[in-house]
Amino acid sequence: MKFQSPKGTRDFYPQDMAWHNFLLDAWKRVSIRNGFEQVDGPIFETLDLYKVKSGEGIVSELFSFRRTNGTTDFALRPEFTPTLARMIADRANSLSKPIKWFCTSNFCRAERPQRGRLREFWQWNVDMLGLDSAAADAEVIFTAVDFFQEMGLSREQVKVKISHRDTVRHVLLRLGVPDERMLDAFDLLDRRDKMEPDEFLRGAGELGLDRSAAQRFDEVCRMKYQAGGVDALAEHVGITGGKELDDLHTLDEQLRAFDIADWCEYDLGIVRGLAYYTGTVFEVHEISGVERAIAGGGRYDRLIELFGGPTTPAVGFGMGDVVISNVLRDKLLAPEDVMPRP
Repeated sequence: MKFQSPKGTRDFYPQDMAWHNFLLDAWKRVSIRNGFEQVDGPIFETLDLYKVKSGEGIVSELFSFRRTNGTTDFALRPEFTPTLARMIADRANSLSKPIKWFCTSNFCRAERPQRGRLREFWQWNVDMLGLDSAAADAEVIFTAVDFFQEMGLSREQVKVKISHRDTVRHVLLRLGVPDERMLDAFDLLDRRDKMEPDEFLRGAGELGLDRSAAQRFDEVCRMKYQAGGVDALAEHVGITGGKELDDLHTLDEQLRAFDIADWCEYDLGIVRGLAYYTGTVFEVHEISGVERAIAGGGRYDRLIELFGGPTTPAVGFGMGDVVISNVLRDKLLAPEDVMPRP
């Protein structure tokens, strides 16, 4: 009988392993020079750990199991953030702040394999905890940009799309979205690029918006503004003279201080649908639009509390190996001796 590797996984022959090591070494090199320390955790955790962060709905996305005659459900890790939160909560009082950690581990999700998404993948996670400041947000974004420069990508090829959940909330309130429907509105925004225009408008109508307000909702959340253009954004959405955009103004100053404003743009349609995000959110996209998001993250200031730890401001991002490998291969930006195969 001839066997094949499980669907959505990869065999790493020598050429593939050379590329794999090249990419992980680059992630590690960039992390360390930006002051992050490497950590890791177990390949599986209790199933309840993932339910704390994502609810019961996450179960269908996981490879979960229970030992014969056992009483505890476990799951292969689909991401690192719950493990990170557990580790921080366990030693919160003994860890010096800020905590700057990274990992380059493998993860598993029970979902349909497609371009840019596999069932087993490696992911670079970069997190900074203990600082509630726009400078921390900008430093984490800078680390991602530093990696792109390391790999030969330019700001004409990739763009960091940034938003702020409080800013989006203020805009949606002005458009007439009730505060109690805000998470539904965020979810709708998060799915907007996968929906037909009429379907999006129907969804906006279900939030209580008339057709004119729904069209305005769609228009505002599809506009892009180069970093440094917060005033233009404020004028366009009708927020002037107030404090609703103070968070973006402060972040804008830090992006310019880190000299990465040219890599960034503001896009109010970026909300990162997960409910645990609390402030700045961002995604990195290839400008051609061929691939799904290269990386994504944001601020999650209340997550550590869910795992029994103290209030701990936090910001971070994750970058999977599959999409970035596609991008670098397509643009011939890997050395020939480790160039990944299609």
